[in-house]
Amino acid sequence: MNNWHRLLLACVLFPVLSGCSDGSVTSPSGTSETPAAQRVIQLNGNLAFGSVPVSSTMTTTFTISNAGTSMLTVSGIAVVGDGPTAAFHVSWSKGTILPNASQQITIQFKPGTAQTYSGSVVVLSDATSGSNTIPVSGTGTVEGN
Repeated sequence: MNNWHRLLLACVLFPVLSGCSDGSVTSPSGTSETPAAQRVIQLNGNLAFGSVPVSSTMTTTFTISNAGTSMLTVSGIAVVGDGPTAAFHVSWSKGTILPNASQQITIQFKPGTAQTYSGSVVVLSDATSGSNTIPVSGTGTVEGN
């Protein structure tokens, strides 16, 4: 790690003590640079519901994490796919997630007919990197069959 990288790290971790309290860093060439805001989205969880009787409800959770250095703003969450996806309902649709924090989301599966449901949960946000989709699936069954 050279001195420039040490200064940059010190400014990010200790802005007032290192003399760059405005968030800027003076590079070796003498120009002032502000580190770019990073909002890194990560989705974790198992959204494979398996077999669920028609008209019954099964609930599970997944987590949206922000591994970045700036606040992540979630503007919407949708379930999309080639087939019917209305059987899935997400509990939280928008808000903010602080850096290095997460938001646990509840998702319900309530099949209306005996068939397979599948798609992806898509999180719309201002993320600068990361994956904003997670697969979701379940099968509606008729008891006794």
